[in-house]
Amino acid sequence: MFLVGILTAITRVQSRQSSVNEVNDQISFVNNTIQRLVRNASLVDMVAGSATTTLTLRMASSTLDPTTIYTDASGTAVYLQEGTSAAVALTDSKVKINSFLATKFENPGGPTIVQIDLAMEYNTTNVQAKA
Repeated sequence: MFLVGILTAITRVQSRQSSVNEVNDQISFVNNTIQRLVRNASLVDMVAGSATTTLTLRMASSTLDPTTIYTDASGTAVYLQEGTSAAVALTDSKVKINSFLATKFENPGGPTIVQIDLAMEYNTTNVQAKA
């Protein structure tokens, strides 16, 4: 009985850690993608100081302009749409998006800053695997 308890505890820890790793990996991917796109943008096309659920970037290339990053109302994914191309999901079904907000801050004489507030959780009904 003692060994079964230990095995059960180890399995729970591994399941939880796997969930945490998945969420961290997807947050990191979205963050890195947004950083790259903002750096390459000609303009952050948003009202300064106002949080919004859609980040709109103007790009030099007409095929990429505008570039938008957003989440759907149901919180199933964060999406990227470049120009008139179809939107692609930056996250997958392993996570749920709890919130996605972008805020533009202008820095007179310096670069524009974009703050992203992103919260997601592991998409499971298993309470022990929630991240």
